[in-house]
Amino acid sequence: MTLLDGRRILVTGGSRGIGRAIVEGAAAAGARCAVVCRDPAGAGGLLRACADAGLPVPSVHAGDITDAAGCERAVVAAAQTLGGVDVVVNNAARVSGGAPDGLFTTTDALLRADFDEKVVGYLRVVRAAVPYLRDSAHGRVVNIGGEAARIARHNVSSGVRNAALVHLTHSMARELGPDGITANVVQPGIVLTTDVRAMLVAGAPDPDAHLRRLAARQSLRRFVEPAEVAAVVVFLASVASSGLTGQVLTVSGGTSAAVHY
Repeated sequence: MTLLDGRRILVTGGSRGIGRAIVEGAAAAGARCAVVCRDPAGAGGLLRACADAGLPVPSVHAGDITDAAGCERAVVAAAQTLGGVDVVVNNAARVSGGAPDGLFTTTDALLRADFDEKVVGYLRVVRAAVPYLRDSAHGRVVNIGGEAARIARHNVSSGVRNAALVHLTHSMARELGPDGITANVVQPGIVLTTDVRAMLVAGAPDPDAHLRRLAARQSLRRFVEPAEVAAVVVFLASVASSGLTGQVLTVSGGTSAAVHY
C-alpha cells in the first residue's frame, strides 16, 4: 500500500516545473491526478513520463484560473473525470511574478495580474472544488506559495501576492475546518525549473557563477529540486498530515535572510 492510494488530486499548473513534479510524485504514491492548465498541449511530456514509468496517467483539462467561468468549468470537468476530488493543489503561477521590482519600479498592471492569479485565482479553484472536498473523507487544500512572502528584497509584487496567499490559506483553514478540510501553504525558495533558471540568469555575464552565488545564500548551499517540493505536497495530501492545517511549510534549503512570522 502506498501513501496516497486511491486519492483523487487536482493540480493546477501541473503540466511543467514544480507542478509536473507534484503530479509525478503523487502518481508514484498511488494517487489519480487531474491537471488544469492553460495549454493542454504542453502536458505531453508529463503524460509520456507517467506512461513510461507505469504510473497512472493524469487527465488534462484546459482552464485559466484568472477566468472565473473557465476556471469553474475546468474544475468540474476534472472532478467528473476523477469521480470526485480529495485534494486540491493550487500551483498555477506565472514565473514573471518573481521578477525583481521595487516600490517605484513595480507597476499597477503587474500587481493586479499577480494578485488576480495567485490569490483570487486560487480562491476561485477552491470555491469550485469545495462541494467535492466536502464529500471526501480526506479533504485537503495545498497552496503553493513562495518564500518571497517572508523576504522583502526587491520583490514587491511577488512578495505581496505570496504574503496574501498565506492569509487566504489561514482563512480557508478556519472556514473549511468544520467540514474536515485542511488547508496549508508550501513555500518553495528558488527551484531551478527551466523558466526560473532563464529568469535568474537573464543578462548575467556568467550565468553559472551567478547561480553559484545565489545557491551560496542557502543553508544547504544548493537549490532544492522540484521533487523535494513535491514530497512535502505528498505528505500534506496524505493521512499523515491530518492534524495539520493553517500552516506554512518552507522548502528552500534554508534562507537566513527570511523573516519568520
